[in-house]
Amino acid sequence: MKHTKHPVHSVALAAMAVLVFMAAPAVAEVTEDTAHLEGGLGYYVGDSVDIYTEEFEIESDLLINVRGGWFFTERWGLEGQLWRADTEATLSGPLTTFLFGGDISGDVTVWGLDASAVYCTNPAGKHNFLVVGGVGYSSAEDEAGDDEGSLTLNLGVAGRINVTDNFYVRPDARYLYVNDIMDESFNNFLITVNVGWVFGG
Repeated sequence: MKHTKHPVHSVALAAMAVLVFMAAPAVAEVTEDTAHLEGGLGYYVGDSVDIYTEEFEIESDLLINVRGGWFFTERWGLEGQLWRADTEATLSGPLTTFLFGGDISGDVTVWGLDASAVYCTNPAGKHNFLVVGGVGYSSAEDEAGDDEGSLTLNLGVAGRINVTDNFYVRPDARYLYVNDIMDESFNNFLITVNVGWVFGG
């Protein structure tokens, strides 16, 4: 699989890593009947599929996201996430080269909305380990405004690095299965680092 690399991506990912490891020692824990609201940046890992002799690829790029949720017990919660990545799609192969003299590329906006269950393995820990999974919807829209949408499944893990009683940093990595774009399924990954705020309880 081929992906275009941009220097800004490496800088952004390095900055997010520094933010995570510089987080202050934790003083909070996950408790029942608390809500959280998050926002942050991340990386959308694209995928490619073969269509007859040609390869269609949605490339990797930066993403932005917001997430909100609620722990109804100290271990179990629900949350929703909205994310967006502005990237490119490329069609390549011998037929494309023959007809158009080379690869065809264009800007594509990929966005998704999902609802997930959240399980906290150690609610009383200094830092919390989370397992997440759920269903959602994703859409890819090209420069002409044409779009295709699909149901999705996601599964992943996350950490909640508590900085204060209410403020935390959350790295999150999840696999995203996109069922049907252009009659093909895609395997994507969403890697994010968010800052979050806890309230209620």
